[in-house]
Amino acid sequence: IFKHYNIKLNDIQGKYENFLEKTCISAAHGIEELVRQLQTIPEVGLPLEGDIYNTVTRGARLKKLYIDSGSSGSGKSRRMAGNATRLSIPMYFDTHENMWVNTGYASKVLYITTELEHAEVQTLVLAYMTGINEDKILNNKCTDAEEERISLAIEYLKQNDNLIIEYMPDPTIVALKTLIKKHALQDDVKYVFYDYIHIGAGLVANRDKQMRDDVILLLLTNTLKELANELDIHISTATQLNGEYEEKEVKNENLIRGSKAVADKADIGAITLRCNPAEEELGRAIALKSGTLQPNFITDIYKNRRGKWTGIRIWRNIDLGTCRTVDCFITDRKGNIIEDFDN
Repeated sequence: IFKHYNIKLNDIQGKYENFLEKTCISAAHGIEELVRQLQTIPEVGLPLEGDIYNTVTRGARLKKLYIDSGSSGSGKSRRMAGNATRLSIPMYFDTHENMWVNTGYASKVLYITTELEHAEVQTLVLAYMTGINEDKILNNKCTDAEEERISLAIEYLKQNDNLIIEYMPDPTIVALKTLIKKHALQDDVKYVFYDYIHIGAGLVANRDKQMRDDVILLLLTNTLKELANELDIHISTATQLNGEYEEKEVKNENLIRGSKAVADKADIGAITLRCNPAEEELGRAIALKSGTLQPNFITDIYKNRRGKWTGIRIWRNIDLGTCRTVDCFITDRKGNIIEDFDN
């Protein structure tokens, strides 16, 4: 009798608790439709900064959480501002062709900053769109031609008002969840950039005294991953690194400050750092041989869920003044060029 009614209760409970998405299927369920879908619409997202990075990650895919960690001052917020602008504003100035280019990407994007104020993000957006170093904009040292370029960028920005900037200096998990849900449901935001995961006053204010910092960070990351799935959105974020990153040759989740378990929930796990002197020398030699720009940063991909490229290094030329990134070449962890990589 107990078994009979428990089965009925479980059916009812499952029906109403799992209304967002089926949690249990047979392996054959909808398999033909899935294959047809992948044949017509492959699982790729809109392109982020860097051609090689996009090939490795397949772009900013929906329902995915990307974590790109870095040291203090490595440009985490600036790189995110560049990606947020690229996906939301279709117009940017190509400094090589000396002309404005329409990318066709005009998605609703939410940029959540915990440190930069609104005006600080706005100047980064202008720097990315125009290709003019932010210092020149801040210090009013632009030429007449550059001033005209900035004026055009402002007009394009007004015409494509897709980028929402939220300033949250001391976020709590509940407040962050509420904010993301609000913009996803009310403003149809599909891409969220949260400048970085860290222990702040908001996270520790009302915590249980027995709850460790690493558990709080894991709960926050888990919340971001659940929101990506539930709302069918893409979320990119970052973390700080601990003090061992300069000594370690292999860059992976063990270098994340506070809790390496943060990477457990990530679909893409990466670490981006400036080249050290030895890497600069190697990068200069490879760039000269291959005819690319000389790299000044390296992105180590240590986790790539549903992707084959992991344990690799993307050598990149990153201009933090304009928030733009150009990928140069890709190697294994020992610095050997990967010959079979098809970009």
